[in-house]
Amino acid sequence: METLKEGIDEACELGCQGFSFLSGRYEEETKEQSLGQLLKST
Repeated sequence: METLKEGIDEACELGCQGFSFLSGRYEEETKEQSLGQLLKST
């Protein structure tokens, strides 16, 4: 989570108009659980 916050701060300092990040890999059988964890962590 801290890395994400640092990236957002850096994007602001650079005057970026947008920001995106990749959530990483997931297994198809745990897709819903993985999405839930992504939503919780962001």
